[in-house]
Amino acid sequence: MNVDAVLEGIDDIAKAQLREEVYKAILEAAAKSVGVAAETVFPIVKVATITHDLYLSVKKAREHYRRESVDDMLDFSRQVHAENETVEKDEELFRTLRESLAHEVPK
Repeated sequence: MNVDAVLEGIDDIAKAQLREEVYKAILEAAAKSVGVAAETVFPIVKVATITHDLYLSVKKAREHYRRESVDDMLDFSRQVHAENETVEKDEELFRTLRESLAHEVPK
């Protein structure tokens, strides 16, 4: 079992619950100030919490899978390989043209 992963998961759950409680308190205060029943705005808290958690997950994934120098080297390698294939095809085309012209030109 990966203890660090477990602790990170517990930390994420605690942060999410704390965030939800803070959102509830803010919305409850705002609802009271405008004269709306607090219970009517609580579903918004769930949506806001889920949206925020999704945002954090996407952000974490982007940071984890960001491009690094190895990716640039692989891109360069693919580009060189593609250019080599192009040169080889050009050489084959010129070879075919030379052979074709050699058969047509009288000696």
